[in-house]
Amino acid sequence: MGFLSLELRCSECGAQFRRRAEQVAEDADRASRDVEQGSEKTRPAVPIECPTCGRITPADKRFCSQCGYSLEEPSDGGDRVRGRICRGCRRAYPKDKRFCPYCGDRAVRRPARIRRKLPGSAGRDLAIMIAMFFTHVIVILVLRGAPEGAASILVADVALALVTVIFAAFAWHHVKPQLQTPGVSLPLYALVIAGSLVTVGCMLVWVGFIRELIGLPHIRLRELFGKNPPSFPVMVIFIAVFPAVFEELAFRGVMQGVMRTLSTKTAAIVVTAILFSLIHFQFLNLGLVVLAFYLGLLREWTGSLYPGMVAHFCHNFLALVSEEMM
Repeated sequence: MGFLSLELRCSECGAQFRRRAEQVAEDADRASRDVEQGSEKTRPAVPIECPTCGRITPADKRFCSQCGYSLEEPSDGGDRVRGRICRGCRRAYPKDKRFCPYCGDRAVRRPARIRRKLPGSAGRDLAIMIAMFFTHVIVILVLRGAPEGAASILVADVALALVTVIFAAFAWHHVKPQLQTPGVSLPLYALVIAGSLVTVGCMLVWVGFIRELIGLPHIRLRELFGKNPPSFPVMVIFIAVFPAVFEELAFRGVMQGVMRTLSTKTAAIVVTAILFSLIHFQFLNLGLVVLAFYLGLLREWTGSLYPGMVAHFCHNFLALVSEEMM
């Protein structure tokens, strides 16, 4: 013989449930007895859904077992209180208790010395950045001992590009988002190029000042190719195109991306600019530092590598043109 079932709705959380008619009658009798005995409040026999986190809590609990939110309406009409979650047994209990009533764990532990540890991914990325920087330094030092000529510069560019691509593949999660967006609209690239004019001007003024102050000889970029320099378009490829693409991929893509996850934007720009200046072995070139900061700001403002590549190319191209016109 089947039992009669009724559709009911919870008065606190509004959840629908089915109860047998006999159980409903028993609950009604129990509630009437509690009222006759002077009970201030009766609790429903069905589980309660926490209004804060949504966890289903047994009806006999006063606090949510997940977030510690009070499941009882305050008698004075005030706000509900939030209980504590025990660190030992993970049960909820009133916030005014100093010890857990279930396991005796202390509510407020003595502050321990906190040692900051890098997450696994951050430590791996930092190791990739350091290894990439010193690999660039070793490759540059080795190739500096090679005889001057277009072949040596080509080998250096290809070797550095290969190293950059390999390390960028290991840190692809930092590089990929910066390659998926153009950064700025096409008309705003005119402002990017205008900024390159400023960086080139700063570099030429500073280099001229240092030469007059210290008496350094004037070394033209054409002289880096030896006695038989290539044509001007080939020099543009070696001096402007290769560095613009692969140096931006290495410094603003990998190194600044890694530093951005470990520190603030300002610290990431400063550290990347210092590493960029060190890798060029031009410690007195203030114009190079200005360029590094400008490229770092472009990367942070636009979230893309393409504006920095354009600015880097224009800087090197204008520097080469200015020397050819002198």
